[in-house]
Amino acid sequence: MIKKLVKLLKALNGNVNPGEIAHAIACGAILGLMPKDNLFWYLVFVFILFVRINKPAYLLTILLGAAVSPAFDGFFDTVGCLISSHCRQYLHIYWTFLLWPLLISIIQ
Repeated sequence: MIKKLVKLLKALNGNVNPGEIAHAIACGAILGLMPKDNLFWYLVFVFILFVRINKPAYLLTILLGAAVSPAFDGFFDTVGCLISSHCRQYLHIYWTFLLWPLLISIIQ
């Protein structure tokens, strides 16, 4: 039993390269700020567990982001409303530019 616990701790403390820690923090921040009541969140969470990252930093950043996100909810709502209302024509151009190659590939 103790040997299995030691193996688990070694696995959790692996992947200590700076790039792997940074990747874990970035993925954890994205999932920490994302709403957790949908299937997409759970799929991304499980998918990222199979990627070579620092798992403790990943889980800690998710917990930290989930704890901080209610405090910034009003701010995120205001920024999203401003972007969607004042930048509508620019967003239309942006999404058209992004989706145009996909549309061309479907037509051909």
